[in-house]
Amino acid sequence: MRDNAKEIQQNLMELLVLNGDKTMIRNLEKELEMSYSFVIDNGKEVIRRKNEGLGEYIERYSVSLMKNFSRKKYERLKNLCNEYNTIGDSRVVEKVFEIDEKAVKHNAFERISMSVENFIQGIFKNSKKKFV
Repeated sequence: MRDNAKEIQQNLMELLVLNGDKTMIRNLEKELEMSYSFVIDNGKEVIRRKNEGLGEYIERYSVSLMKNFSRKKYERLKNLCNEYNTIGDSRVVEKVFEIDEKAVKHNAFERISMSVENFIQGIFKNSKKKFV
């Protein structure tokens, strides 16, 4: 069963890269889902190098996908292939901005502490006015 899944994965990737028939791609995707051949993502992201062509990046990404055939990486490869087939090969790298979670948490705690501090100062100012 595993050998059959590997063959399906290879056929699917070839169809994606070569802009194959959409119905065949959907049928192979269904077969993969039925055989539970998608694995858990290992978290290793393949980053596009500076001045690397989209075709070269897709080739490197597909090699990484064969090592760890996860749903997330497969969908990413599918999007890359669609982009390659519509736009063509390009060396323009789209920057993906990710928000640093630690910075967000730190800023949130800082804002909370500032608002608590302002609240306490406001209470003391009001109490000073009442007693003076």
